[in-house]
Amino acid sequence: MNKFIETILSSSKLSMGLLVVFLFFPLFFHGNHLGLPWVKGGDEPHFLILINSLLNDGDFDLRNNYDSALKGSDQAGRKYAGKPLDRHAYIRNAAGQLIGSNEIFEGPEKWPFDSNGYPIPLLKKGVPPDYLDLPEYSSHPLGMALLLAPILWIVRGTRYVEPMALFCSFLAVAMSAFLFRRLVGRYHRDPMAVNAAVLLVFLASPIWMNARTLYSESFLLFFALASYLWVVEKKSGFWPGILIGLGGLLKPYFLLMSLPVILFLWQERKRKDVLLSLIGPILSVFVFLYFNNLLLGSPFTSPEQSLVFGNPLKESIYLLLSWNHGILCFSPITVYCFFVWGKYFKERKPEAFLFGLAFVLYFAFMVCAWTGEWGWCFGPRRIVPVLPFLILPMVYFWDNYGKFKPWLRILINIAIVISLFINFFGALDGYWDNNPLTIFGGNIAP
Repeated sequence: MNKFIETILSSSKLSMGLLVVFLFFPLFFHGNHLGLPWVKGGDEPHFLILINSLLNDGDFDLRNNYDSALKGSDQAGRKYAGKPLDRHAYIRNAAGQLIGSNEIFEGPEKWPFDSNGYPIPLLKKGVPPDYLDLPEYSSHPLGMALLLAPILWIVRGTRYVEPMALFCSFLAVAMSAFLFRRLVGRYHRDPMAVNAAVLLVFLASPIWMNARTLYSESFLLFFALASYLWVVEKKSGFWPGILIGLGGLLKPYFLLMSLPVILFLWQERKRKDVLLSLIGPILSVFVFLYFNNLLLGSPFTSPEQSLVFGNPLKESIYLLLSWNHGILCFSPITVYCFFVWGKYFKERKPEAFLFGLAFVLYFAFMVCAWTGEWGWCFGPRRIVPVLPFLILPMVYFWDNYGKFKPWLRILINIAIVISLFINFFGALDGYWDNNPLTIFGGNIAP
């Protein structure tokens, strides 16, 4: 067994080839059957509606697209064709007020069906019927559509928009793996150590699942690694800023990633690049404000969730240790990195400061912005874009493994197996808002 593992790790082509295969094949799994990639749930069908609106209509009015999905089209995905689907959207009434769809329609479980068996959205009592004539605009950022529509243009109006959108998500994670390999290759010359780190980070963590879902995190993962690798290799700011700005279109809070870059470049005495690094984020803010003004009537009116500040210590413990969403409960092997971060910081202080600060800032925002239960997502999904920055010291793992005492090696092996098991079943399309280990209690994902 050891020789088999060493054979894989000693060959970069074999290791990365296997990694790409493992990231790719879950796209075709849907519970207990196989098929073309399609979205599972949560926000995914609503991102697909947004993409199809831009592709098919050239606008961001989602009303006809939601109505089309209710009538059996695949604009919200194959799984939701002709099925009751709540709307993640807002209208702006004559008084200029933003009103969410949840304030307009009853829950989908109360909707009646027409003679063809298609659901009919049911208005709440007192809602003016003319609200049905007003444009509906997404409650999600427009970045997903702006990013993918040019790529998916060739398949617009066909049933391949959905699988191709998911393929783009896979591709973003796969390219992220190669970027990460290049990054950790800066810290170790032994390909076995480098390949072991890449495989553990991308298969023994919730990153794996993101390669088969249509969420922003797969693309943000790519933008985070690409921008920061560019910074440490080139010591330049323009293109990292552009990449961070693109990420900001997907999630505005991603612009926080600019601050560590600015501090790093300042420390490197790259004053001009500090200014250049701001171009992308500034453009991103202007695009965000422009669409707010265009669709919602004011640049400072946004349907985005407001921050809800809670107890940061409590939320930090939740994000690290909660059974359904904790980083360490979904990737126990990550514990190893906490013990070697000191070594990494000592050997690569400027870069360790860059990556460490990026993770801390992102983590701090999450424990402030999402208090309480995380709901419909697999593990700590929202922290995935910066998860590789926390696990960077995994590059030392292969060197240290042979030095562990037998009992510690057994514990490490168990942690690896559990981490791979959890994220393998997560990648096979199940256990959202749940821990895959519940399979031992008879909980089998649909």
